[in-house]
Amino acid sequence: MKIVSRRWGIWIAIALGIIFILTLWQAPQKSDVQGSTYSRSPQGYSAWYSYAQTQGIAIERWQKPLSDWTAANPQTLIRVYPQLERLPLDTATQNWISQGNTLIALGRYQPTTDAPFTDYLASAVGKVKIQTTRRATGVKMPLLGDRAEAVVWLEPLGEGRIIYATTPDLAANAYQDSPGNFDYLIQLATQLPTEDTQLVQNASRQIWFDEYIHQPQTVQEEENQTSEDNFWQYWLTTPILPLFIQGTVIFLLFLIASNRRFGPLQTLTNPEVNNSQAYIEALAGVLHKADCSEFALENLGKEEQRQLQKALGLGTTLLEPEELMRVWTEQTQESPATLQNLLQTQKRQRHLKDATLGQWYLTWQKLLNKSFETLTRSPRKIKDSNPKTRSN
Repeated sequence: MKIVSRRWGIWIAIALGIIFILTLWQAPQKSDVQGSTYSRSPQGYSAWYSYAQTQGIAIERWQKPLSDWTAANPQTLIRVYPQLERLPLDTATQNWISQGNTLIALGRYQPTTDAPFTDYLASAVGKVKIQTTRRATGVKMPLLGDRAEAVVWLEPLGEGRIIYATTPDLAANAYQDSPGNFDYLIQLATQLPTEDTQLVQNASRQIWFDEYIHQPQTVQEEENQTSEDNFWQYWLTTPILPLFIQGTVIFLLFLIASNRRFGPLQTLTNPEVNNSQAYIEALAGVLHKADCSEFALENLGKEEQRQLQKALGLGTTLLEPEELMRVWTEQTQESPATLQNLLQTQKRQRHLKDATLGQWYLTWQKLLNKSFETLTRSPRKIKDSNPKTRSN
């Protein structure tokens, strides 16, 4: 029962995780409201929009693409970019301006200069507070600027014109204590700039504030799609789809868990414990921690010597090193130097480092293997080499 309960707990956790991810995926996207007349944040324009209405300005919000523009009379559109805009105007906007309309684009990217970040620039409606070091250099029609060149400037396009500003916060909510900023933007919107940068009153001009660029990207894409696409997009944006997906996932998980598609349950068996191996490993760990290489040297050396004596037919009783080297040399025809060095190291039983002890043991293994191979290829009369046999 514990295994079944644990399995169900895992499936429930997976299902909840999938539901959480789908919920985040289907959550509505937040629009970028910086520069919007609906925003009361410091970067919003709700305060200026209300101020313009109290001044009797004919201003409305525009929430469609410029391709849907149908008004024939010259109009003025105020566009506040959420971030500094680097890209050129799109074709639809250029065509709209060329028909005699005016675009006020606040937030055009320009390089920084050595101008002070906060400055008060003189205008016809009072001082305008500017908080940016960006200036447009080399412009032909500056409208507001200082020694570091223009902050606001005019560019003609066809029968219309564009008024650029290096800051998107020209009349944002943060400048409610600077009335010159609010009045200056109203002046730009209500008066028609001429080629000599003078402002001429044009009371018949309608003013619009572009709210379309502050809508989520998905909303803008929906408006550009066909009716068939909008039908499918409607189902993708309604709560029915995430509920259907979540229910399908839970149903599939239930089927998999009920039918055991991955096979029957198999209980895990505990591995058999080798007591001798465990004892050896524990003893080796204790010796290594205690740094007792002498003990390992003595016992390993005796065991390796017994193995060599068995191969030579000398029994398991340990012989003197001189006798063992003599018999080994007679039977293998090898130099006794290597064996002598191994036996001397074993006899002295001095402290050895791990690397030296390992090399000593590895040399023993190589000597034993070589001895076995030699004795197998050319067997000798082992009885003649046994000291006890010869003495009898």
